[in-house]
Amino acid sequence: QNWIGIGLATQEYPGNKQPGWDLTSVGYHADDGSYYRCPIPDEMSKSGRPNNMPLNGKPMPCAKGDVMGIGLEFDDRGPSPTGFARRVFFTKNKQYLGSVLLEKQFHPCIYPTIGFNSPGAKVTIDTECDFSSVQ
Repeated sequence: QNWIGIGLATQEYPGNKQPGWDLTSVGYHADDGSYYRCPIPDEMSKSGRPNNMPLNGKPMPCAKGDVMGIGLEFDDRGPSPTGFARRVFFTKNKQYLGSVLLEKQFHPCIYPTIGFNSPGAKVTIDTECDFSSVQ
């Protein structure tokens, strides 16, 4: 089976795991269209990985040619803004899929992450995205 996942992780995250399959990581996976986040024991499946959780209640799997996106919302409001990333959101073909709260273990350093288990798969990374067109 082929897997491609995008997400965020801390520097200590194991390089042999998909985004969201271990502590201090969150990810959106193309194969099942769900998100995964750092596991909480009651959310773990028998495989030792966290259970998949659909964004907005409905899985949105990707096919060849789809564009997966990720963005951050920062804590820049209120009487005491921290400036830390507060939520991560995911998109598919510029359609907003939903967001996930980032717990304190993600502060202050998080890194974009791509996970592959797909022989021959290719990705293009675009860091100059315009999120104003996200619907």
